[in-house]
Amino acid sequence: MLKDLALNLEGCAVGLQGLRSFSERLQALVWLTDLSLELSSCEIDSDGLLGLANCLESLHHLSKLTLDFSENEIDNHGVLALAETLKRLTMLGDLSIDCSHTEIDADAVVLLAEALLSLSQLTRLSFEFSGNAIDSEGLIEFGRHLKELVNLTRLSLEFSDNEIRSDALVEFGEQLQSLEKVVDLDLHFENNEIGSDGFVRFGGKLKNLTRLTKLTVDCSDNEVEIDGLIGFVKHLRSLQQLTELTLCFDQTPDDVWMGKLCQALLEIPQVVVFCIQHSRYTRAELAFRMTDLEQLEPQ
Repeated sequence: MLKDLALNLEGCAVGLQGLRSFSERLQALVWLTDLSLELSSCEIDSDGLLGLANCLESLHHLSKLTLDFSENEIDNHGVLALAETLKRLTMLGDLSIDCSHTEIDADAVVLLAEALLSLSQLTRLSFEFSGNAIDSEGLIEFGRHLKELVNLTRLSLEFSDNEIRSDALVEFGEQLQSLEKVVDLDLHFENNEIGSDGFVRFGGKLKNLTRLTKLTVDCSDNEVEIDGLIGFVKHLRSLQQLTELTLCFDQTPDDVWMGKLCQALLEIPQVVVFCIQHSRYTRAELAFRMTDLEQLEPQ
């Protein structure tokens, strides 16, 4: 009796017929509890996703589902079918969907968020929507539904390259405040229109997620300067459970710039692991780095 299935076909020319044939066989595996399908860049369109979604409905025992349809010609029509199927998979506790660089817009994102309201056991959620036409209004509407998922403990969201403005990000931060059980939060907003002021105000909203133990935020290519980063970090001091913090940004900081950031980070006493621009530091290592940088400052 097969319960776990993981299939990685990334970059293969699966196409419509290939996905249909696979879907017909998949629906017979009714005892599956964990399904992972990596179908990025597989020449799949919305008709193929529609067929797969219909077959997924028979997998009532699924508790974990991972679907990657990135880099395919999928539009809102296909996502609508998937959303309707998700409503019926009521045993799901862990869901991951990647629709990056497809042809969806804000309406599709909202459809998926609405579908999740039927999943009372959902505690882990990952959505990737990079490179689509989501925009600020789409993010806010998505957040309006997301905030109802109060049982979430782990949340990962990728909204890079979607023309999201600072005010929308701040409002989204306000919506996130209802997710009081979240302990692991991973947010990517690269290449939007946020700026330093918006990033600081966003940090002011995150400080209310008091159960956070791990936080990752990527604000690369958003014109967030050192003052914006430091202002954001200062808001995190109240997160008494936070032990690991990851910050990504696009600047190549000089020694003075990096020294100021290190000092701000070390003022969060509870954090023991820092990841800055893909470099990992323990608290002691970061303190040593800051001491070295201070010695390099001009007298």
